[in-house]
Amino acid sequence: MVGAKLLRIDDLEQVETQIPVTLCKLEKVFPPSFFLCHGALAYSLS
Repeated sequence: MVGAKLLRIDDLEQVETQIPVTLCKLEKVFPPSFFLCHGALAYSLS
């Protein structure tokens, strides 16, 4: 999907629903200070 030349709406909606799950998984690996600036970036890109 990342390297796709054609983006479908249903694919984008699926990715959007996975954002909270992905962030939770990342929070288990990275310290909280990592998300002070990077968390806002992820939300603004969605």
